[in-house]
Amino acid sequence: MRRGLARWVLLLSILVIGLTLSAAVAVWATETQVQRTQDRRDDLAQVARIESQLLTGYVDEETGLRGYLLTGEDAFLAPYERAALATPQLTADLRTSWAAVGGPAGLVDDLEAAHDVWVEHARSQIALVDAGNPDAASSVTATERGKDYFDAIRDRERAVADWVTTAEDSTADQLSGLQTR
Repeated sequence: MRRGLARWVLLLSILVIGLTLSAAVAVWATETQVQRTQDRRDDLAQVARIESQLLTGYVDEETGLRGYLLTGEDAFLAPYERAALATPQLTADLRTSWAAVGGPAGLVDDLEAAHDVWVEHARSQIALVDAGNPDAASSVTATERGKDYFDAIRDRERAVADWVTTAEDSTADQLSGLQTR
């Protein structure tokens, strides 16, 4: 009888230890998933910050250009020039962070290409004003062309922002699901 009881105690002890270890492994696995998901959330937030800074730079460029075209005063080019210096690094930072979160590379490529087209147009407008031909630079045709180019930037930027928002929402849902386990 004692021997049978000892076996039952041993079996139950092994079962309890096994269940405890299984629970510990499950908790560890969930915690690991939570940490990875939080890291992804943080990485996506970084992408969103860079993208926002880049958009601010683009808007500063456009605002500075418009002021210069209207007045011909060099002081109005200051925001354009500051942003023109910052946007290449911001674009590189976006591209690096974007790749880290698995963003479709084509979206950043399209954004950069649209900006490059607008920059070429902006430089030609500045050159016209510098050459003493501000009327040609601010003609209806030139203004509409510049607006179309900048609208293309906005469209591409919106596609990037939409992808980030969707990824952030998905990550938040994953995190919520993990935290309620």
